[in-house]
Amino acid sequence: MYIQTERLILRNFMNSDLEIFLAYRNDPVVAKFQGWGLPYPREKAEAFVASMTDRVALKQDGWIQYAVAVKDTNELVGDLGCYVKKTIFDRPKSGLRWQPNIGAKDT
Repeated sequence: MYIQTERLILRNFMNSDLEIFLAYRNDPVVAKFQGWGLPYPREKAEAFVASMTDRVALKQDGWIQYAVAVKDTNELVGDLGCYVKKTIFDRPKSGLRWQPNIGAKDT
């Protein structure tokens, strides 16, 4: 776990996150402004989750994504992606994705 609030935790992905991750990656509302096409294949989701389970630090010119989970249940509700560009003159990027059925009152 990296960050904890009263209701949420930011942590590495776990294998148990796969089904929820795959569901919201395949939701047209979530995917609308993202860089992946639909349908988002299971094999790609499995590889993604596996690649993020042990990653702990950002690398220049690369993404890292953290799972956002409900603190009490550890259930995945979204993810936070961070990207650091090649040089210090480039602005870093970040993006946050939520399951569409999760409202502000739920998190």
